[in-house]
Amino acid sequence: VLGVFGVCVRVYVIFEALKIVFTSSSGSFTIISDSLSALNSITNPYSKNELVQFIQELTSISNKTI
Repeated sequence: VLGVFGVCVRVYVIFEALKIVFTSSSGSFTIISDSLSALNSITNPYSKNELVQFIQELTSISNKTI
């Protein structure tokens, strides 16, 4: 029922989890989400969402295993 706004909130929560990952000294992480739409957005190479694009860029240049 949340629609696009709900997806954006869930993507933002994943982004917040990634911030913890990138500031940690550990090298491997698992982030669990029940939001298929958020995960699909993040894996969509044609996403127009700026936060999704930022997440994609961060994960592509990271030396962390996520």
